[in-house]
Amino acid sequence: MDNLDGAFSWNVTITGDIMSSQSILAGVNQEKFTEFLDISVFIDLYYKGFFIQTNKHRFGDYVNGAELGYELLVNEKYEIDLISKTYLPGFSSDTAELVYEREIPELAGIDEREFLSSQGIRYMGYLPSSVYWIDWAVNLLNSEHRGWVIDGFYSYILQRRNWDINFGGGISLFSSNMNGYYFSVKPEEATQDRPVYDAGAGYRLQLEAFVQRPLSEGWLFNAGVTFSHYSKSISDSPIIDRQNALRAQIGVSYVF
Repeated sequence: MDNLDGAFSWNVTITGDIMSSQSILAGVNQEKFTEFLDISVFIDLYYKGFFIQTNKHRFGDYVNGAELGYELLVNEKYEIDLISKTYLPGFSSDTAELVYEREIPELAGIDEREFLSSQGIRYMGYLPSSVYWIDWAVNLLNSEHRGWVIDGFYSYILQRRNWDINFGGGISLFSSNMNGYYFSVKPEEATQDRPVYDAGAGYRLQLEAFVQRPLSEGWLFNAGVTFSHYSKSISDSPIIDRQNALRAQIGVSYVF
């Protein structure tokens, strides 16, 4: 909802989805019906260049939460923003057991990997039917690691009647400090079946497609699929089960 002078705007989106999601974490798999259901609430705010937003151009990125930022320069062709966002989701044995309501022996005894945000700068370019961006960010606000990430993505938007169709692809490069924080196995975490492991630097490739169609005023139909491929420095970790992961979902959203 916008105010009269346009300086402040907001919207709230509630989504309900049926989702099939492959986790790369060892021992983490969907089994019960409720684990295929997802209800999420997204809040977008804007005020005089400051923003909290979900990335509407990247279907597979919503799991990392909202982006916080400030617009340094905006015109019709491009914008430059200061940003703070999470590029890799955190996890722990306790949170996995809480979500899936069962023990995950493969993750038992590991330290928590927190949802850590990184701060940096984004260049976003606008083309007639597409948008692309590149982020460079460093974990500045936490002492767990000082790793950096370079994240680039391209999204092509196709409109057919009432359908909005998006195709996208991108790559995220993670420094050894950042990658190691999430995927290394420290000596105190090691067991007979989980040896010490140093992840080093790594990357993630993603391809995705998603569609939206208005059903009525406020209601949207959503469907999409995201394919993720991880470097061997990640997939070789003893706490990781697979190198490739697929997530697909279908559902509806209501936008206030």
